[in-house]
Amino acid sequence: MMHSAEDSGSSTQASRSCKPGVWRRVANACWRPLCWCVRQLVHTLRALWLFMRRQLSMLRAAIREFAEQRHKILKLQADVRARELDLDEARQTIEGLKADIVRERKDEQTHLTAAADNSLEKALTELALPLTQLATQIYLTEAEGRALNPKDVFAVVKRLIKNAQAIGLCLEGSAGEVVAFDQNRHDVIGIDSTIKAGAHVTVRMPAASFRGKVIRKAAVEPCAS
Repeated sequence: MMHSAEDSGSSTQASRSCKPGVWRRVANACWRPLCWCVRQLVHTLRALWLFMRRQLSMLRAAIREFAEQRHKILKLQADVRARELDLDEARQTIEGLKADIVRERKDEQTHLTAAADNSLEKALTELALPLTQLATQIYLTEAEGRALNPKDVFAVVKRLIKNAQAIGLCLEGSAGEVVAFDQNRHDVIGIDSTIKAGAHVTVRMPAASFRGKVIRKAAVEPCAS
C-alpha cells in the first residue's frame, strides 16, 4: 500500500512537469491555422466592405438619376398642362370667333334682305302708278268704249320701262336695228334658222336682261340681201 501511493505521487509530479511543454506544442500547432483564419476573415470583411461601398455608390447614383428623371417628368407634365390650357383657351377663342362670324353673317343677311326688300318695295312703288294708269286705260277702252290715245299709252309704257331699269330689268337693242348674229343673245324668226355667227340680222323684238344676264333672247331675222 505504501508503494502504490508513492507511485501515484511520482506520476502526478511527472505529469505536472510535462504540462508546459504540451501546451506550448498545442499552441504552436493551433496558432498558424488561427492566424490564417483571422487573415481570411479580415480579407472577407474587407471585400464585403468594398462591395457594400460599390453597391452604396451605385444606389446613390441610381437615386440621383431617378430624382433627375422625376424632375424632368414633372417638368414635362407641367409643360403638357400648360399646353392643354393654351389649347383650351385657343379652342374657346375659335368658338367665340365662329359665333361672332355666324352672328355677323346673320346680321349682314338680315341687313341685305331688308335692303333688298326696301329696294324692291321702292321699285314696285314706282311701277304701281304706270300699272294702275295702264289698267285704267284698258278699262276705259274696253268697258266704256272710249278712244285710246296712243301718246298716253306710250307714256305709260316708257315709264314702266324706266322703272323696270331701276331694279335691273333692261331691254337690249331696239326693233329695226341691224346687229351681228350671236346665238347666245338672238333667236331666229322664220324657217331658215341656220345663220352663221357674225352674219347681219335685223332685230324684230329686243332682248331682256336682268342685272346683266339675258333672260329673254332678242327675236331676229336675216337681213334682206
